[in-house]
Amino acid sequence: MEPIRNHDGAGTKGTGHRLSGLAPRTRVIVDDDGRIWTVEQLRAAATDPIQQPSLLFTTENVMRRIRHFPENWHSLADADLYALSLKR
Repeated sequence: MEPIRNHDGAGTKGTGHRLSGLAPRTRVIVDDDGRIWTVEQLRAAATDPIQQPSLLFTTENVMRRIRHFPENWHSLADADLYALSLKR
């Protein structure tokens, strides 16, 4: 199945699309500078010693991986979701 992509304008609440009651695993957001980011929830790989899912934020020439994120990340406003990418 292809990932669900959702684009919500900057500063708007991003509710994403629902498929059989499941939250989307991928979103596209826009930061305050107008950069487009793809946010994807990744499952823990069998070889991952931490064994924890993560969010992968990607834009041109930048990639950020966040391991601690709220379960409702897909429904956060773009600005709030982007702020997660800045936390270490």
